[in-house]
Amino acid sequence: MKRYALWIDGAEVPPGERTWHTVTAPNDASAVHAIAECGFDDVQRAVAAARRAAPAWRDRTAVARGGVLARVAARLRADADALAAVEARESGVSVWQGAREIEHAAAYFDLYASLAGLPPGAVTSVGSGRRVYTQREPFGVIAVLTSAHAAAVQIARSLAPALAAGNTVVLKPPQTASVIALRLARTATACGLPDGVLNVVTGAGRAVVDALTGHPEVRKISFAGSSREARAIGTIAADQLVPFSLELSGSSCVLVFADAAIRPAVSAAVDGLIDSAGRLPAASTRLIVADCVHDEVVRRVADAVAHDPRVRQCMPAVSAARAACLHAAAEAARSEGASLVAGGGESGPHGRLGPTILTDVTPDMRVAVADHSTPVLAVMRFERAEEAVALANDAEHCCVASVWTSRTTGVEAVVSRLEATHVYVNTWDGNWSGRLSDGGWTRLLELREQGIEAMYRYTRGKHVAIDCSGAREPAVGC
Repeated sequence: MKRYALWIDGAEVPPGERTWHTVTAPNDASAVHAIAECGFDDVQRAVAAARRAAPAWRDRTAVARGGVLARVAARLRADADALAAVEARESGVSVWQGAREIEHAAAYFDLYASLAGLPPGAVTSVGSGRRVYTQREPFGVIAVLTSAHAAAVQIARSLAPALAAGNTVVLKPPQTASVIALRLARTATACGLPDGVLNVVTGAGRAVVDALTGHPEVRKISFAGSSREARAIGTIAADQLVPFSLELSGSSCVLVFADAAIRPAVSAAVDGLIDSAGRLPAASTRLIVADCVHDEVVRRVADAVAHDPRVRQCMPAVSAARAACLHAAAEAARSEGASLVAGGGESGPHGRLGPTILTDVTPDMRVAVADHSTPVLAVMRFERAEEAVALANDAEHCCVASVWTSRTTGVEAVVSRLEATHVYVNTWDGNWSGRLSDGGWTRLLELREQGIEAMYRYTRGKHVAIDCSGAREPAVGC
């Protein structure tokens, strides 16, 4: 069985404590490989390497940094088949889904290669003999912690803007998506990324996370994952007084009004349910339907799921514990009074998650608001637009709200009241360019990654004032 070491200072480094963690495949629970269990001293070495590399990488021109990222994007596309196989084997996605994720990862590197000179500073006029301006600068060493959902995309979406802005990174991927992170780091080094600019530490325990996020040389923390983990890391960030950006897992919804075109609305609900098996924040886990079309919409969704060939390729859970969440979520809802219309069990061998549709769901049920990261679709009714908005907003974090109505001239009133990062009208995926910010908000926090806005998140402003009033004119003779 192949062992994968840490990646520190541009080279493979065995763990200091010489311990390894065996990773099993979600598809069949077979042993896939072993990853290094990072210890406290390994984290120190990784951060030290990033710290040493920071000044030279910061001083590179934006064009030079962008050139490295562009080469990474090209290499990812050239190696797409091999990387997609790694992604499929490690996280359980199908090969075609893995290939799509590698392409999306490459697109992020391309995007931030073109944005490496942003954001611009600003110059303020304050009178003759004085110059005042602001400039954006990198933080230095950034700790990036990613989730197992669409691993290559998550990694690229955080790494690319951080590197483009001139930061150095210590990346901690989840244990179930470590090899794709290590392969990406090796690829970046081969494309000209200087040693130490990107380091990867792996392992399964909390110790490595605490050692990394609590390191005094880490100047910013970027995190993607659950609200529970975010609170724990946020406590460390607050104690260290370092900026903390995050993308939380959450739930998304499809709102179908009485005048909506039913067929495309049903397709949107089904696509959101099946495509990522509920494992992404953008997956549709709530279907909020006008009472007068409720029965027809539910019937069509159930029929579409029953005959969709993608169900056979529906991604397995990344762990046995996660697979159990499907059954627990469905059973808990049924015990609370929900009706099972479709699914509720496995759709194939080795724990592949079967899409599950529950009706008669009420807002007080846990399945209506919980982030269970499984393909469970909770269907709720509404009679007035105010009810639909209230149901959509009754979640800790809503990533996408997809609104279906033929009255697009008056839909802005609904859009303005929806508490979601993305609101798409008569489409399911409106972030067509990848240039829009992503991440979402809770009732207390704004959470942003992706898009041009990420370049602000990975830089900090400096105010500069220069008094030139006493300067003499340049000498013209010796």
